[in-house]
Amino acid sequence: MLSKKETSILFLSLFMGLAGGFLSHQGLPTLSASEQEIPPNSRNALPHTPRIATEALILTDQSGTPRARFEITAAGEPQLVLLNKKGTALAQLGTPNAGLPELVLNDNEGKSRVRVAMTADGSPELELHDAKGAGRAALFFVDHNPRLLLRDQEEKLEVTMEAIPDQPALTIQKDGKTRAALAPDHLLLTDKDNTPRLSLRVHQGGEPSISLKDNEGSRLLSLSIQPLPKTEEPLVALYDKKDRLRAGLNLDEEGRPNFILRDGPLLSLVDKAGKNGIYLSLEKDDRPSVYLSALNGQREAFLGLRKKGELALDFMNGSAFPRASLLLDNEGAPLLQLRGKDEKLLWSAPASEGSQP
Repeated sequence: MLSKKETSILFLSLFMGLAGGFLSHQGLPTLSASEQEIPPNSRNALPHTPRIATEALILTDQSGTPRARFEITAAGEPQLVLLNKKGTALAQLGTPNAGLPELVLNDNEGKSRVRVAMTADGSPELELHDAKGAGRAALFFVDHNPRLLLRDQEEKLEVTMEAIPDQPALTIQKDGKTRAALAPDHLLLTDKDNTPRLSLRVHQGGEPSISLKDNEGSRLLSLSIQPLPKTEEPLVALYDKKDRLRAGLNLDEEGRPNFILRDGPLLSLVDKAGKNGIYLSLEKDDRPSVYLSALNGQREAFLGLRKKGELALDFMNGSAFPRASLLLDNEGAPLLQLRGKDEKLLWSAPASEGSQP
């Protein structure tokens, strides 16, 4: 009776004999005894192990249809190809680019749909293609940080995602221009000219803000939460072209509303046409004034301080100068004046030429 060791040797001999007969029947080249020797300097080689050398090895199914092919390409690189029953390549594994590994998965028509490869710097990359062969998605590394690209049917870039340490970002594009950008603390929307128009931000202190911008990217309106010593309160702010605060509405710590006017402010109460109304303002030299307008936006009445400091009530009647005035001079003395259409003084009490506003 054979021992376990003798039985293993017998089965191994029978298997090697059958394999040799099968390869001879397939017409594959065989090696001589000297060719079968493995170089002694091969670290992974096993002594006295036989080998098969060929440029192509084809595996078939029971009906003789090729289903797999292991070959050496014309460029001298190894390649494994898996086929369906129609002979269409469904998968390819090889080293086609400078010896770098690459796996390609195809659909039933042999069109490439998935590609996985290694780059020269040792980073992996993944590509997805649609049925027409257009590249629709790509995942790869840039400076050791992952980046995802999504494209439309014309392979125009639409979405970019990247994970940079402490600065992950999502960008949406249309027609080659950025239309939206999202970061951990900031959302930016742009118009078709790539000009920022809306900004939503959370500041370092945690306060949120929304800014609306004009077609030049200048901030005109903002809604924000402002930190106060004891609490946080809302602020609506209006800005000029130089991003200077001109008007605002907020609540103080006691919840009381405050209306803010800066740098020559103007408070207007006008009709639906936007022409006639009441205007409360501070002139450039900080002189307070109230204007009344009734004739298509023309000044009708003025109450305020004139340039020389007199407190005056003027009736304009659509003119650029007062026709009737009641004023107090710098010493507090009252004065009444009437003027003609040519601005000449007609009457004054007491008799004086007065001063111009």
